[in-house]
Amino acid sequence: MSLNLFKHIATEVTKYDRFFEQRRNAAGELGHSTYQKVTAALRMLAYGIPADLIDDHLAMGESTSILCVKRFVVAIVNVFGSTYLRAPNAQDTARLLEINANRGFPGMLGSINCMHWSWKNCPAAWHGQFKCYKKDATIVLEAVADQETWIWHAFFGMPGSCNDINVLQRSPLMTRLAMREGPLVEFEANGHKYNYGYFLADGIYPRWQTFVKPIIQPRVPRRLLEVSRYGQQPCKEDRIDRTKPGAEDDGDAGPGQEMSGSRRPRIPLPPMPLRPRTSMDPPRNIPGPNN
Repeated sequence: MSLNLFKHIATEVTKYDRFFEQRRNAAGELGHSTYQKVTAALRMLAYGIPADLIDDHLAMGESTSILCVKRFVVAIVNVFGSTYLRAPNAQDTARLLEINANRGFPGMLGSINCMHWSWKNCPAAWHGQFKCYKKDATIVLEAVADQETWIWHAFFGMPGSCNDINVLQRSPLMTRLAMREGPLVEFEANGHKYNYGYFLADGIYPRWQTFVKPIIQPRVPRRLLEVSRYGQQPCKEDRIDRTKPGAEDDGDAGPGQEMSGSRRPRIPLPPMPLRPRTSMDPPRNIPGPNN
C-alpha cells in the first residue's frame, strides 16, 4: 500500500469515527496515534496475525487491537461502501463491456468463481458441516471480478461442504438475474443480437446462457483453437485467481450471508486507488474517492 493511500484511509476513517483520533487519557497522557490504530487494524486484516502480536510492534494491548479492527471495518464499509461494495451502474457496465470486447469477449461482465476460506476457529460441533475436500473447516466465498480485480459481487457464508453448484443455487446474483434486475447488456456475436451478459466460469457450472465455459474439445480451424486455448482461460484466471491467495488465509471468520453491514468479510485486493482504475486512466500519486 502506498503512503498516500494509507494517509487517505486514515484521514477518512478519522472523520467518520473519533475513536481514531489521538486523545489524552484521565491522567493527561497521550494515547495511541491515528496511524498506530490504523496500522494495527490493517496488519491484522492483511496478514491474519493475532491481536496480542500487535503489542510487539506498536505497543498496543490485545483488547485495544481488537477494538481497532472492529471500528476500522465499520468505518471502511460506511465511508467507501457506496463506491466499491455495490453492483455496477450503467457507466461501470459500459466500461466492463468495452474492456472485454477489446480482449475478444463482447458481452462479458466478468469472471465468476468460488473459493474456500479456511475457518481455523470453527466450533468442533460444526466441523462436519463445514469440512471440505481440504479436510479443514472452510466457508465458501462466491465472487465476480473484472480485469482490474474489482470484486463487484461477493456472496459469503455457505458451508465448506458445498460445491460451486450448491452456492450458485442460493446466490443473490443469480436471483437478481432471474428477476431481470441485472445489468442491461446488448451485444452482437456471429450475426446474432443478445440482450444479456455472461460470465466466464469453470466446467462445473451448469450450461446456462449466462455462463461461458472453456471449450474442452473444440472442432474449429487451428487459428480459432489458439484463440480458445490461449485467450479464454487466461482471461478468466487473470481475474478471480489473482485474488485467491489473500482470500484463503486463515482467519476467525464465521458464517454469514451476502455481504452487508459490519459482518462483511475482508476480501483482499492488490494495491489500487480508491476507485476502479482503467487502462485509459493517467497515473496518479494522490488518489481520491471522487477523482
